Amino acid sequence: MLKQDNHHVKNIIFDLDGTLVHRVPHRAVYIQGFLADRGIQMTKPQEIEAGHWSHQFWENPTNYEPDENDPVNPWFHFWLGYLERYYEILNLGWETLEPLFNELALRLDEDQRDETLGDDVEDVLSLLQNKGFRLGVLSNRYRPVRPVIDQFGLSAFFEAVFSAGELDSEKPEREIFIRYLDIFNGKPSETLYVGDNYWLDGIGAQNAGLHPLLIDLYGWFESFEIPIITRFKDLIGYLNLGSS
Repeated sequence: MLKQDNHHVKNIIFDLDGTLVHRVPHRAVYIQGFLADRGIQMTKPQEIEAGHWSHQFWENPTNYEPDENDPVNPWFHFWLGYLERYYEILNLGWETLEPLFNELALRLDEDQRDETLGDDVEDVLSLLQNKGFRLGVLSNRYRPVRPVIDQFGLSAFFEAVFSAGELDSEKPEREIFIRYLDIFNGKPSETLYVGDNYWLDGIGAQNAGLHPLLIDLYGWFESFEIPIITRFKDLIGYLNLGSS
């Protein structure tokens, strides 16, 4: 686990999705299971590549637009665009995968996965707050995320909670981090940003002068040059606050 000098960290800002709350199972894991049920077993390198794509895709999702001419399932075509990368990852050919991906795109559009609070989140946030860290949330969702924070009973932990839509910018743009810290009254050099997406959270925070930290639950980013932890509660050890 790569580490940085955390001596001057006073503020900890968290991503929301995949960090504090999770859709279960993860989309990449759901797709892997869907394919396995139909006799297509992904290799470990393919799983890692698919895991990378599940994050990298959101760098520029506007490359994939819903079909406004389809009044019933406009986002079906969006998810077909998302799945195009799987043709390269699996290398099985169009004829084999197209009917499966048509079914899968409809399922992704419906998204029946449950949203749950991550393991140990409340305990870790409580400890960090008691240690004097200022805590916040910065999400790439368009709509305000305060209702989600309220839903999971986390509001008392955070001084500022904002979405990309509220700040008129989005990760990985440098501007969104700067705007957030202006409101939060925090310095980048004193701020740790904790997320799960290498491209949006890791590189974005790093380029804005914050200290990045990735939560890598699935072992997808072990070879990447940004500090990682594999469980939320490992944040305690990362900050040298005691054993996790």
